[in-house]
Amino acid sequence: MAISDKEFGQLQSDMRHVMKTIDQHSTVLDRIDNKLDGVVTETRFEKYVDSQKRKYQDLDKRLRAVETNDQLQAASIWTKLGKYAETALISLIVAAFMYYIVAYTKGQK
Repeated sequence: MAISDKEFGQLQSDMRHVMKTIDQHSTVLDRIDNKLDGVVTETRFEKYVDSQKRKYQDLDKRLRAVETNDQLQAASIWTKLGKYAETALISLIVAAFMYYIVAYTKGQK
């Protein structure tokens, strides 16, 4: 089966179009590849993620320890007594000061 000159010209034109399209795609892929060269590798990323996980696990443990300590202090009888004693002492000081003011003003009359 022979190909006519017209069909051969169309095939040649189609081939040029295909080659031009392939070259354009190759250029785009080369640009993408060049941009990706600066991106972190998967192993470096995994190492970073692992270090961050360890860091946050450590912080989480420390936070739990602080919360537990706070709960123990809040439940402590000595803490409750200290707060009560502090409130009573402040009330006593305020009452004594008011008594002094009243006694001073009555003494001046």
